[in-house]
Amino acid sequence: MRSDREHKIQAEFIKWVRLNEMRIKELQLLYAIPNQSYGGTPRDKVRGAKFKREGRRAGVPDLHLPVPFGGYASLYMEVKDTGKYPTPDQKSFSSLLESCGNKYVICRSTTELIKNIKIYLNL
Repeated sequence: MRSDREHKIQAEFIKWVRLNEMRIKELQLLYAIPNQSYGGTPRDKVRGAKFKREGRRAGVPDLHLPVPFGGYASLYMEVKDTGKYPTPDQKSFSSLLESCGNKYVICRSTTELIKNIKIYLNL
């Protein structure tokens, strides 16, 4: 389950993206992948099963920038709170992404997200 801190980090980053996407055109292609797990109440389980039938996959990262750059096909970013680590599904999925030529990074702050996207785009 996503922590409130992870939500805050990602929301602050998206705010930065929106403020800079006219200057850095590639940012207009960045999007979030709302892929959090559902569980707990029966309604959540029904909704989770529906999303799975629609193609939800465990382990998919939080953000994607589908822009080839620096020899990579695209950039995927996972937001993790301090002290939290990728799940086995996330590790497996990130390895597959990397084997297909994508760059994958884990970021624990808004600053790290900004730094990694700037490095990726060679800014």
